[in-house]
Parts: sequence; structure tokens; C-alpha cells
Amino acid sequence: MLGLSALAVVGGASGYPNDVAKIDNAAYYANTGVGLGGGGGLWLGWALADWVTFGLTASGGAVSTADDLVRFAGGGLKVDVFPAWSLGGLWQELGVSLEAGIALAVADAHGTSGEPLIESGGASHFAVGVFYEGIRAWQISMGPFAALDLVWSPSMLRPLGCLGWRAVYYSGP
Repeated sequence: MLGLSALAVVGGASGYPNDVAKIDNAAYYANTGVGLGGGGGLWLGWALADWVTFGLTASGGAVSTADDLVRFAGGGLKVDVFPAWSLGGLWQELGVSLEAGIALAVADAHGTSGEPLIESGGASHFAVGVFYEGIRAWQISMGPFAALDLVWSPSMLRPLGCLGWRAVYYSGP
């Protein structure tokens, strides 16, 4: 299987520059507030059964707030489960997605090229979402999804809410 997603996001970031002298120092704390943005993802995997897939994923995007720009990218493992597969019909197309891996994120003030306001360094990444893949074209299944996405490290917290569209090419026997 090969998957692709496009998404709209809402969220922001809070934290410190990734410098040991500045982490947990209130003078360097920044919060971008909430903004809107977009992003996308790509994954390659295997359908282990009709109701579960496993693969590798990469994703990225940006959120623009009133004063700041938060950029992020990451990769890791992805599992999609279709928990109601045995019920048949439309229920077969409803799924739950889990992603876990590593990420990098940075927040800069709009129009500046100096030191970032907030940077994650190597960070943990976790996302959970629900999706519907009931639209078919050839061997491609597609539909809408919603997810919560989180990147965190000692110097940054970056939560996002995501709405988007995903398309997955399934090949095989």
C-alpha cells in the first residue's frame, strides 16, 4: 500500500529555544498562540490482513499564527486498523490510525531570520485519528479523516488538530 494525505491544521507551539541555558528559563519562554496551516503525509506499508495495515510514514507542515510561523516534519511507524471490518458494508471503511515516531519543530517570528523562538530538537511524535475510506477509484481508496497530533520534547510542546483527505493505493492479489 502507498498512502498520501493532505490536511488543514489548527494549533501552535509553546516552549523555549533548544539551548540548555534557556530551557525552563522564564525569560526565554514563548507561546505562539493558535493559528491555521496545512501539511501532508506519505506512507508505505503492508496490509497484514483485510482489517490492519502497518507501515513507515513521513509528514510535515506549517502553522501561521498572528506573529509566528511553526514548521514541523517527522517520520515513524503507522498502523491503520479497521475495527468494524467484520460488520461489513460501510462499517468496513471506517478506520483508526496511530502514528508514533520522531519529529523536529521550530517556531520563528514572522519576518525574522535570527534565533528561533522555540525549537524542539529531536522530539517525540504521536498522532491518533479516525478516517473513512469508502470512495473507490480503481485500486485507490480515499476519504476524509480527523486527527490529533502531538510533538513534545523538553523544550517544546506542539499540539495540532487536523482535518484532511487521504488516498491509499492497495495492490496485491
